Order: sequence, then structure tokens, then C-alpha cells
Amino acid sequence: MKKMKEVKFHLATGLLILTYYLIFNVTSDLDFMVALSDNMYYVFQVLLVLILGTIATIAFVKSEHWKECGRFQFRWSYLGVFLLSFFLLFVWANLTTYIFPRTQNGSTVVEVATNLTGISYFVTRILYTSIIAPVSEEVVCRGLLMTSLSKVKRYYLDVLVSAAIFGAMHVLQY
Repeated sequence: MKKMKEVKFHLATGLLILTYYLIFNVTSDLDFMVALSDNMYYVFQVLLVLILGTIATIAFVKSEHWKECGRFQFRWSYLGVFLLSFFLLFVWANLTTYIFPRTQNGSTVVEVATNLTGISYFVTRILYTSIIAPVSEEVVCRGLLMTSLSKVKRYYLDVLVSAAIFGAMHVLQY
């Protein structure tokens, strides 16, 4: 019985990951999405991600796999914190697009990336964005920075500096 519950959890996880992929790669080509204004397009995508995140959170809670993460006690108020954080992230993303408009380089990169096919699509979208970039970010931010700043760990400076550089890496790329 436990094995069947675990299989269902892994299938649900795979389905959620596939759905997340479809939100960003398939929905952008749909006719009604192309007809939307830029703001409505992003609002629609954010709503889809919010719904998906809520479903993922509920699936995680119902599966009770969170109990394996230690002494964590789940409370439904955490879902409220998640929704508030998501809303604040949405507001921040909209503010930064007005403060820092997309550069010509950024627009060209997006245009080229959307037209990729075959092996170039695999290398750029799958290999680089799913494996190489996250691993290198973790090695730099957590591995090198946090380790080198471990002497000031009790003041949380290692975490703050690492988070600031991680955030700057993502803001400055656009």
C-alpha cells in the first residue's frame, strides 16, 4: 500500500513538472495567448504558475513526504505565506520591468532562443538551463562564497552576501 502511494506521488510530481514545462513552452504559441497584450500575457502565465504551485503544495502536504524533511510541522498558514510571497514576487517582477526595461541584447537573445530546434534546443533549453546553470550557481554561491565566509556565519553574512550575489546575477542578465 505504501509503495502504491509512493508511485502516485512520483507520478503526480512528474505530471506537475510536465505541466510547468508546458506553461512556458507550449502556451506561448497558442492563438489566444499571442493575441493578449504583454501585461495580460504575463498575468496569465503567473496565474497558471500560481495554480500549479498551489496544487504542488497540496500534493506535497497530502502525501506526507514533508515529514521526511526533519522536524518540520506543516501549518495551513504557510500556504498563506506562500501566496503572499508569490504576490510580492509578482509585484516585484512588474516593477523591475518598468524600472529596468529589456535591453536590445536581451530581446535578441529571447528571439534567438525561441527559434531554436533540434540539438541546439536541447543544449540551450534542457542541458544548460536545467543542469549546467543551476549546478554552477550552487557551486559559486553556496560552495565558494558561503564556505569562504564561514568565519562570519553567526552573523548570517555568508547567507546575505551569497543571496545578494545570486540575485544580482539574475537581475543583471537582463
